[in-house]
Amino acid sequence: MTTFRTKIIVNPNSGHKDAQQSERDIDRYLDKTRFDYDIERSKYRGHTAELAKEAVDNNYDLVIAVGGDGTVNEIGSVLTDTETAMAILPKGSGNGVARCLQIPVKFKKAIEHLKYSATFQRIDTALLNNRPFIGLAG
Repeated sequence: MTTFRTKIIVNPNSGHKDAQQSERDIDRYLDKTRFDYDIERSKYRGHTAELAKEAVDNNYDLVIAVGGDGTVNEIGSVLTDTETAMAILPKGSGNGVARCLQIPVKFKKAIEHLKYSATFQRIDTALLNNRPFIGLAG
């Protein structure tokens, strides 16, 4: 079985704002033999992008975005045209990107999906004013 070197980026301001519970659920339910991970919380606007860039620079295989569409957009725009993949564990209020990609929006079910049935797939991104985005632009 392949083990993915994984950076999990948690936006503590997304959705229900219970970052500690999200991290406990990840530790409890995510398969550590398949995902060799470390977790970091974003601390300010733009920090998720910085953490994603560090993951790319440090050759992580996967970044898991824990947050809503803004978090997914910010991380995904950094990962565009890199070899680092992104997974989503939705914790936002709308979770439109996750819904569109048929990722369960209930957190524990999304973890189960990631463990057992997620596949790698390329998705479209777009540019607006030379900035890539996924799912939303503002």
